[in-house]
Amino acid sequence: MNWGFNYRREFYNEFRVWDVDKIEQYPKVGSIFSWVEVQAWGGLVYRFEARDSRDRCRVRTRYINGNIATGNIDEIEDSCSDAGPVLAIKIRGTF
Repeated sequence: MNWGFNYRREFYNEFRVWDVDKIEQYPKVGSIFSWVEVQAWGGLVYRFEARDSRDRCRVRTRYINGNIATGNIDEIEDSCSDAGPVLAIKIRGTF
């Protein structure tokens, strides 16, 4: 039997993109990937994998009447998307 997991998260602050009339912020979120495998029937290796939903979020601030230095905030858009978890069963062997 073999098992393991990976956890990934960047250690630096939120990523920001500056444009003339908007600022976008991308918060950092962690992700996890895990697996369990066993060699069983017929000498085959059966592996189960699971991955989290990999959320992707963004906060966008838009400005009017000028640019990000001289304008007024027009709207703040907070959006997230979720791809859903990924589950997989893999079977390996020599044929």
